[in-house]
Amino acid sequence: MAIACGPACGDPPGGDPTDGSPIDAAVDAGAIDAAISIDAGTPDGAPAPDADPDNPFGIRLTDVTDTMPERYYGGRRAGDPWGSGTGAAIADVDGDGDDDVVLARIDDPKSGRPGGPPALLVNGGGFGAFTESAAFRALLVGRRAHGVAAGDYDRDGDVDLFIACEGADVLLANDGSGSFADVTGAAGVGGPSDDVSMGAVWADLNGDGLLDLYVVAHSATAPAASDARNANRIYVNRADGTFADVTAASGAGGDGSSHTALIADLDGDGNLEIYVANDQFAVDGVIGLPGSGLDADAFYDRTGVDGSGTPSYADRAAEVGVDGPRSAMGVAMTDLDGDGLGDLYVSDWGANHVQVWRPGTGDYDTDLGVWELAARASPPGDLFVSWGVRFVDFDRDGWDEVYVVNGSISEPIGCDTHYQLDVLLRRPPDGASFVDISGAAGLPDAFACPAADDTPLEGRGVITGDLDGDGDDDVIVTPYVEAYRFYRNDTPQAGRHRARVRLRGTVSAPDPIGAVVRATLPGGRKLRRTLYGGGDTYSQSDRVLEVGLDGATSFESMRVEWPSGYVQTIAPPVDAATAQIVEPEWLALSARVAAAADPAPELRYAPVDAAGALLGAAGSGRTVTVTRSDGVSVTVIDDGAGAYTAALPHPGAARLTTLSIDVDGVALRPRLLVNYR
Repeated sequence: MAIACGPACGDPPGGDPTDGSPIDAAVDAGAIDAAISIDAGTPDGAPAPDADPDNPFGIRLTDVTDTMPERYYGGRRAGDPWGSGTGAAIADVDGDGDDDVVLARIDDPKSGRPGGPPALLVNGGGFGAFTESAAFRALLVGRRAHGVAAGDYDRDGDVDLFIACEGADVLLANDGSGSFADVTGAAGVGGPSDDVSMGAVWADLNGDGLLDLYVVAHSATAPAASDARNANRIYVNRADGTFADVTAASGAGGDGSSHTALIADLDGDGNLEIYVANDQFAVDGVIGLPGSGLDADAFYDRTGVDGSGTPSYADRAAEVGVDGPRSAMGVAMTDLDGDGLGDLYVSDWGANHVQVWRPGTGDYDTDLGVWELAARASPPGDLFVSWGVRFVDFDRDGWDEVYVVNGSISEPIGCDTHYQLDVLLRRPPDGASFVDISGAAGLPDAFACPAADDTPLEGRGVITGDLDGDGDDDVIVTPYVEAYRFYRNDTPQAGRHRARVRLRGTVSAPDPIGAVVRATLPGGRKLRRTLYGGGDTYSQSDRVLEVGLDGATSFESMRVEWPSGYVQTIAPPVDAATAQIVEPEWLALSARVAAAADPAPELRYAPVDAAGALLGAAGSGRTVTVTRSDGVSVTVIDDGAGAYTAALPHPGAARLTTLSIDVDGVALRPRLLVNYR
């Protein structure tokens, strides 16, 4: 069969991979590291005869908060006028294959509602088997933490943590077993001592295969005050454990009060854009704060990368039609209309926003969506404040549900005015409007005062991950001052198959933010799942992409579009114990950091086919050029067996150098960085 494999084979980056030069190759499941797991189930995936027509496959979430070691309260920072809460992350921090949980809490006894230090809950085998790490708690005593982001910034194979705080932030390096060291000072990512960081996103912003960091900040005081300008920050990874603050040079800081940012290839140009959800504190003058001067939402489009690896951006929010005004709190991404492009759901005060990307227009249609799709998530006559939002296919029918967390912005006083309900909306497969199934799915669906020892529901974020190891996504709702809520997914699995995909980059960053998985189901229906960074308010979900198969037992085809530009094609049936796909290492550096006395780093380019197999002699004879940003000439050697190598000697002075690589006149997407000391 004919398979296109992208720029790793010499095809142009950024375009439709089916338009490149095809290479005949057999797809060998053995070339894929534990590729796709298709869960078992009965052949009959039809709903039961007496099923709820709005919830035919029985989506059910069960509150299991009391199975955790204790009730973990988020806490409230002192003097907080806007109700900013706390987040969490789901990630396997100790490498045992189970999803652990990190809670970013506010440890401030002066606040009146302290939560306690940030917590690491280690998964010992599902709900009821979590234990809290005492060492982690001791490491973060006294921190007023709001957000957490997990990622492998040092490419050593384990999950590191960034804790976003009021005051200095914290970077924790993982030793591989779930024990952490505070490396904030050495890394240079502590940030200002007087700001309020709300969260962060790990993503490779400059295409060098290393995770960079985008930190979102919120106003420390009332929005009209002159000191309410806590700019977001960009830290670029320098490969040696340090980061450079390039906020000013990048043009992607902004002065908004940001709750989250979503990073993905939003416009299909092959680069990562940054969508920033900014809170203007008012919707149509509802809360009477005109003239705050805070930014509307931002759509930062990358315009270039300089010779030292610093990316530059232009804000195209007005051009693409997403510049508000609004009080945006969270962002989620999915393909709502089935055209293969990513659409956005933005939460707000009152009506939320559905932004559908229109092919060929270069912008979002913000008129279609929230009303037509009944996705407002605020009951008629009520003005809910929506915060976290997450698309997830609970019933595996290939159509995403949307979970929206609602919560007021003031100290809870009583159930009559401060009890806001979360909403779970399901979209029927006929493409009709969403239907509220909150009550049927087990969420509170009526106003009721909580027990005396608890506070009203004041949710902020929502994240998903398989916390009990049964193959489906469970839910954590993060709080303002209430306790974190844990929901076990008890949706029946029989006959409802899915593929769960975890991606690991090699040429791309280890966490390959921006990767896209496209699957074709029997009958020709096409699904897209995007590994985007951020979006979760103050929080981060697990990095698994789930593709619901709508009752089918397999898919007709699947491909992964890696951020590096390489396109990997997978043909079924593929069955494995886990769901990890590893990107073939078709481009590599022997060293990313080199002193003058060290051996010269070597660049190796070895084109592969769509299954990841080396082309060998068939890949030789190409014109490969490597250009260094420091001006040193490069000689590329073709070994005749399908590999191209280039020595990269020290330039004689300490500097950062990026590499531009062309194959037969086509520029490859990666811009690898060498840090010469």
